[in-house]
Amino acid sequence: MPDEDCARVVPVIFRWYHDGHGPSAIAARLAAEPDLYPPPGRWTVKVARGLLTNPAYLGYVVHGRTHHGVPQPPRQWTWSLDQAHPALVGPAQFWGSYYRLHPGHRTRPAEVGPQRPGVASADGPSE
Repeated sequence: MPDEDCARVVPVIFRWYHDGHGPSAIAARLAAEPDLYPPPGRWTVKVARGLLTNPAYLGYVVHGRTHHGVPQPPRQWTWSLDQAHPALVGPAQFWGSYYRLHPGHRTRPAEVGPQRPGVASADGPSE
């Protein structure tokens, strides 16, 4: 998806999700209006869910989200020290969506331990 479309569509997807629409309803709504929401190939539930759980929309580069195809909890992710690009959504929007879709990945403060720059915490990258 071109950057200008991404910058316009991603916040809408997060808003719809926080308004109570699930990934399948969001995908159907996007697919119904391809002129307004140009698809990145095809709007599917997998694409909508992937957008809602991708920390890149916070503006950071993140590594280690999966290990051998298995999603890893945020405390195991490695974040870039600085934002790589402007954020398209705020931390509350992103983490609210992420933890709703991955409830088993919620990090309790006791699990986080001392934070190092570039390592995820329960609220996102450490400062």
